[in-house]
Amino acid sequence: MNAEFVWRVDEMPWNGTIVVVAHGNQPLRWAYLPDGATRFDVESAFTRGDRWYDPGDCQATIVKDAKMINRWRFTVEPAALTHT
Repeated sequence: MNAEFVWRVDEMPWNGTIVVVAHGNQPLRWAYLPDGATRFDVESAFTRGDRWYDPGDCQATIVKDAKMINRWRFTVEPAALTHT
């Protein structure tokens, strides 16, 4: 799937279906969840959008109309650094 995620840091809405990614207890980003998006889509889009220099344990939470409907943990691997 080529789901498009626009990761945001502003206040989260109370309607619609969103995905929130947190590190520890700190929410990092949220995005509206595209129809048909999978866990892999969420994790891939978040990893591409954020640069990490150490592995990071994150938690994704799906919220629909202010009610949690799914939650899982995943690890963001460090960005590959290239030297020229």
